[in-house]
Amino acid sequence: MHRPSDEASIVSKGLSLNQRVEVLSEEGDWMLVRTVTQAAKLGMAAVMESSHPYNDNEDVNQEVSVPGAAYLTVSFDEQTSTEESVDFLALYADQALTQYLYYLKAGADSPKIFSGGRGGSSKYFPGVAGLPPLRLRGPKFYYHWKTDASNTDW
Repeated sequence: MHRPSDEASIVSKGLSLNQRVEVLSEEGDWMLVRTVTQAAKLGMAAVMESSHPYNDNEDVNQEVSVPGAAYLTVSFDEQTSTEESVDFLALYADQALTQYLYYLKAGADSPKIFSGGRGGSSKYFPGVAGLPPLRLRGPKFYYHWKTDASNTDW
């Protein structure tokens, strides 16, 4: 049962919310809802890119924020390619850059940085080469982009 925000139904169940929600289903006194943000209603997408090719000797820490977003999806272009392990992007949940955001694969040594593709090396980027996009809860995350002094790519 998908329907737009239904404040009357929510109030009749005795719930008080300070945000708009979409009711996905109802089961007795329980309702499965999802937050409706302005960004979601508008189908907003933000694109952040490095230059192509990217520059040598970069060392950038930055916050990515979409106020009001319940989730953010991080996905890279298929052309993304860096010098494996030395030119990389790391994603973090915290401003101190201590809580990595990455994929774990059962039985494998999972890298905490996103890099690769140059010279035929394996690519490890969300949304590329079979790795699903990274879906993050909340309106922001932080990244660290680092490149060495040689061999740039896309």
